[in-house]
Amino acid sequence: MFQKHYRTMSKQKIIGQYLRDYQDFWDNFFQIPKDNYNNQISGCWNVKEFLSHMAGWDQETIMAIKEVMKGKIPWFFDHQDEVDAFNIEQIDKGKNIKLPDIITEIDTNHQELINFLQKLPENLFHKEFGKVWHEQEVTPALVCSYRHFATHKEDIVLSLKKMRHNIHKFESRRPPLIRLKIDAMSDVAINSYIH
Repeated sequence: MFQKHYRTMSKQKIIGQYLRDYQDFWDNFFQIPKDNYNNQISGCWNVKEFLSHMAGWDQETIMAIKEVMKGKIPWFFDHQDEVDAFNIEQIDKGKNIKLPDIITEIDTNHQELINFLQKLPENLFHKEFGKVWHEQEVTPALVCSYRHFATHKEDIVLSLKKMRHNIHKFESRRPPLIRLKIDAMSDVAINSYIH
Protein backbone atom coordinates (compact mmCIF):
# COMPACT_ATOMS: atom_id res chain seq x y z
CA MET A 1 0.00 0.00 0.00
CA PHE A 2 1.61 3.23 -1.20
CA GLN A 3 1.04 6.37 0.83
CA LYS A 4 -0.77 8.94 -1.27
CA HIS A 5 0.83 12.05 0.21
CA TYR A 6 4.44 10.90 0.34
CA ARG A 7 5.58 13.96 -1.65
CA THR A 8 4.53 16.30 1.13
CA MET A 9 5.73 14.09 3.98
CA SER A 10 9.08 14.76 5.57
CA LYS A 11 11.56 11.95 5.96
CA GLN A 12 10.90 11.92 9.72
CA LYS A 13 7.14 11.56 9.16
CA ILE A 14 7.66 8.61 6.84
CA ILE A 15 10.08 7.03 9.32
CA GLY A 16 7.49 7.59 12.05
CA GLN A 17 4.88 5.88 9.86
CA TYR A 18 7.26 2.96 9.30
CA LEU A 19 7.75 2.59 13.05
CA ARG A 20 4.00 2.75 13.78
CA ASP A 21 3.27 0.23 11.01
CA TYR A 22 5.96 -2.06 12.39
CA GLN A 23 4.56 -1.88 15.93
CA ASP A 24 0.98 -2.41 14.72
CA PHE A 25 2.10 -5.41 12.69
CA TRP A 26 3.65 -7.14 15.72
CA ASP A 27 0.82 -6.12 18.07
CA ASN A 28 -1.57 -7.94 15.76
CA PHE A 29 0.78 -10.81 14.96
CA PHE A 30 1.20 -11.78 18.60
CA GLN A 31 -2.58 -12.15 18.92
CA ILE A 32 -2.42 -15.21 16.66
CA PRO A 33 -2.77 -18.29 18.87
CA LYS A 34 0.29 -20.53 18.56
CA ASP A 35 -1.90 -23.51 17.74
CA ASN A 36 -2.90 -21.63 14.56
CA TYR A 37 0.67 -21.12 13.32
CA ASN A 38 0.27 -23.91 10.76
CA ASN A 39 -2.92 -22.36 9.36
CA GLN A 40 -2.92 -20.01 6.39
CA ILE A 41 -2.30 -16.39 7.30
CA SER A 42 -1.86 -14.75 3.91
CA GLY A 43 -2.81 -16.48 0.69
CA CYS A 44 -1.42 -19.98 1.06
CA TRP A 45 1.30 -19.11 3.60
CA ASN A 46 1.39 -20.30 7.19
CA VAL A 47 2.97 -18.14 9.91
CA LYS A 48 6.57 -19.23 9.30
CA GLU A 49 6.27 -18.81 5.52
CA PHE A 50 4.52 -15.46 5.97
CA LEU A 51 7.31 -14.13 8.18
CA SER A 52 10.05 -15.69 6.03
CA HIS A 53 8.81 -13.79 2.98
CA MET A 54 8.98 -10.53 4.95
CA ALA A 55 12.53 -11.06 6.20
CA GLY A 56 14.32 -9.76 3.12
CA TRP A 57 12.17 -6.84 2.04
CA ASP A 58 13.70 -4.14 4.26
CA GLN A 59 17.13 -5.01 2.84
CA GLU A 60 15.62 -4.80 -0.66
CA THR A 61 14.24 -1.35 0.21
CA ILE A 62 17.73 -0.14 1.17
CA MET A 63 19.13 -1.48 -2.12
CA ALA A 64 16.23 0.05 -4.06
CA ILE A 65 16.90 3.51 -2.59
CA LYS A 66 20.56 3.19 -3.59
CA GLU A 67 19.47 2.18 -7.11
CA VAL A 68 17.11 5.18 -7.33
CA MET A 69 20.00 7.48 -6.41
CA LYS A 70 21.91 5.99 -9.37
CA GLY A 71 19.02 6.91 -11.68
CA LYS A 72 17.44 3.47 -11.86
CA ILE A 73 13.94 2.16 -11.19
CA PRO A 74 13.81 -0.58 -8.51
CA TRP A 75 13.41 -4.06 -9.97
CA PHE A 76 10.25 -4.81 -8.01
CA PHE A 77 8.20 -1.82 -9.16
CA ASP A 78 6.69 -3.49 -12.22
CA HIS A 79 7.69 -7.12 -12.10
CA GLN A 80 5.18 -9.11 -10.08
CA ASP A 81 6.61 -12.39 -11.36
CA GLU A 82 10.03 -11.43 -9.96
CA VAL A 83 8.42 -10.32 -6.70
CA ASP A 84 6.72 -13.72 -6.45
CA ALA A 85 10.02 -15.48 -7.18
CA PHE A 86 11.78 -13.40 -4.51
CA ASN A 87 9.06 -14.25 -1.98
CA ILE A 88 9.40 -17.97 -2.77
CA GLU A 89 13.18 -17.71 -2.40
CA GLN A 90 12.75 -16.07 1.01
CA ILE A 91 10.28 -18.76 2.09
CA ASP A 92 12.69 -21.49 0.98
CA LYS A 93 15.48 -19.85 3.00
CA GLY A 94 13.23 -19.79 6.05
CA LYS A 95 12.45 -23.52 5.98
CA ASN A 96 15.60 -24.38 7.93
CA ILE A 97 15.45 -21.40 10.28
CA LYS A 98 13.61 -21.43 13.60
CA LEU A 99 10.71 -19.01 13.91
CA PRO A 100 12.35 -16.89 16.67
CA ASP A 101 15.42 -16.50 14.44
CA ILE A 102 13.24 -15.33 11.54
CA ILE A 103 11.63 -12.75 13.84
CA THR A 104 15.11 -11.60 14.94
CA GLU A 105 16.17 -11.28 11.29
CA ILE A 106 13.11 -9.17 10.49
CA ASP A 107 13.80 -6.96 13.48
CA THR A 108 17.50 -6.56 12.61
CA ASN A 109 16.72 -5.74 8.97
CA HIS A 110 14.04 -3.25 9.94
CA GLN A 111 16.42 -1.49 12.32
CA GLU A 112 19.03 -1.34 9.56
CA LEU A 113 16.47 0.27 7.25
CA ILE A 114 15.51 2.85 9.88
CA ASN A 115 19.20 3.63 10.54
CA PHE A 116 19.83 3.97 6.80
CA LEU A 117 16.90 6.38 6.42
CA GLN A 118 17.97 8.40 9.46
CA LYS A 119 21.40 8.94 7.84
CA LEU A 120 19.98 9.77 4.40
CA PRO A 121 20.09 13.57 3.93
CA GLU A 122 16.63 15.15 3.76
CA ASN A 123 17.52 16.88 0.46
CA LEU A 124 18.14 13.46 -1.17
CA PHE A 125 14.95 11.95 0.20
CA HIS A 126 12.70 13.85 -2.23
CA LYS A 127 15.31 14.40 -4.92
CA GLU A 128 14.34 13.39 -8.45
CA PHE A 129 16.97 11.30 -10.21
CA GLY A 130 15.52 11.41 -13.71
CA LYS A 131 13.27 8.34 -13.78
CA VAL A 132 9.48 8.29 -14.00
CA TRP A 133 7.25 5.40 -12.97
CA HIS A 134 3.49 5.59 -13.62
CA GLU A 135 3.73 9.35 -14.10
CA GLN A 136 5.56 9.81 -10.79
CA GLU A 137 9.15 10.90 -10.36
CA VAL A 138 11.08 8.04 -8.78
CA THR A 139 12.58 9.26 -5.50
CA PRO A 140 13.73 7.56 -2.31
CA ALA A 141 10.50 8.90 -0.77
CA LEU A 142 8.45 7.03 -3.39
CA VAL A 143 10.27 3.78 -2.55
CA CYS A 144 9.59 4.41 1.15
CA SER A 145 5.95 5.20 0.52
CA TYR A 146 5.16 1.50 0.14
CA ARG A 147 3.85 0.34 3.52
CA HIS A 148 4.77 -3.35 3.57
CA PHE A 149 4.11 -3.95 7.26
CA ALA A 150 0.78 -2.09 7.08
CA THR A 151 -0.28 -4.19 4.10
CA HIS A 152 0.52 -7.44 5.85
CA LYS A 153 -0.94 -6.28 9.15
CA GLU A 154 -4.24 -6.21 7.26
CA ASP A 155 -3.68 -9.87 6.28
CA ILE A 156 -3.21 -10.71 9.96
CA VAL A 157 -6.32 -8.75 10.97
CA LEU A 158 -8.37 -10.67 8.37
CA SER A 159 -6.92 -13.98 9.57
CA LEU A 160 -7.74 -13.12 13.18
CA LYS A 161 -11.32 -12.28 12.17
CA LYS A 162 -11.62 -15.63 10.37
CA MET A 163 -10.19 -17.46 13.38
CA ARG A 164 -12.65 -15.70 15.70
CA HIS A 165 -15.49 -16.39 13.25
CA ASN A 166 -14.56 -20.08 13.12
CA ILE A 167 -14.48 -20.24 16.91
CA HIS A 168 -17.88 -18.55 16.98
CA LYS A 169 -19.20 -21.03 14.40
CA PHE A 170 -17.85 -23.88 16.50
CA GLU A 171 -19.40 -22.41 19.64
CA SER A 172 -22.75 -21.97 17.89
CA ARG A 173 -22.69 -25.65 16.83
CA ARG A 174 -22.31 -26.81 20.40
CA PRO A 175 -25.44 -28.50 21.63
CA PRO A 176 -27.71 -26.31 23.72
CA LEU A 177 -27.97 -26.70 27.44
CA ILE A 178 -31.03 -28.62 28.43
CA ARG A 179 -32.62 -28.48 31.81
CA LEU A 180 -33.58 -31.65 33.52
CA LYS A 181 -36.02 -31.47 36.39
CA ILE A 182 -34.44 -33.58 39.09
CA ASP A 183 -36.98 -32.78 41.72
CA ALA A 184 -39.25 -29.95 42.67
CA MET A 185 -36.37 -28.14 44.45
CA SER A 186 -33.57 -27.98 41.83
CA ASP A 187 -32.64 -27.82 38.15
CA VAL A 188 -29.42 -29.21 36.75
CA ALA A 189 -27.98 -27.88 33.49
CA ILE A 190 -26.09 -30.35 31.37
CA ASN A 191 -24.72 -30.35 27.86
CA SER A 192 -26.84 -32.26 25.44
CA TYR A 193 -24.85 -34.68 23.32
CA ILE A 194 -27.88 -35.67 21.28
CA HIS A 195 -27.12 -35.33 17.59
